[in-house]
Amino acid sequence: MADPIPYREGELAPSEKHILARLHKEDGSEPEMVWIDPQDVHKAPFRHEEIDALLPMLRWQWRHLNEYVDWCRSFEDWELNFLRDSNPVGEVVIWTGVTYALLEFTHRNPQAIKKGVFGALVCIVNGREDRVSPESVAAELKTLLNGIPAIRDLDNYSEDGHFKAAEKHLR
Repeated sequence: MADPIPYREGELAPSEKHILARLHKEDGSEPEMVWIDPQDVHKAPFRHEEIDALLPMLRWQWRHLNEYVDWCRSFEDWELNFLRDSNPVGEVVIWTGVTYALLEFTHRNPQAIKKGVFGALVCIVNGREDRVSPESVAAELKTLLNGIPAIRDLDNYSEDGHFKAAEKHLR
């Protein structure tokens, strides 16, 4: 694996293939933000035995994102990634924001190509906002990533992954 490249506030990624990641150190010291090439990443061991409470939200994400998430073949792959994550709740919050932003933006802009909007959202959450144009779209997507308060409330999801507390396009 190539060494990660330290991130400095406001700098662009060293190449198109690099993504921003939080590197957790084995000594327990403060994690640092770094640029990594995803091809250098190996699957982490499982860090959690279960994330059952998050499953309704994960199912909702998967229903809306599965055709764009090319690194997962199935819902089970999607779930396993969260079981490996050091902070699954934080990751679920990020992907919930991505899902909401995709659905809301494409509802407001029916001519938008969903796959392109998804790609723009992934760029933004990975610190590559510079790759999203026009700037007005990047700004709107960043605002939408914060979602609505109800989107983070697990009680608003059915067991089978339907969002119950909003308009039809968000279900």
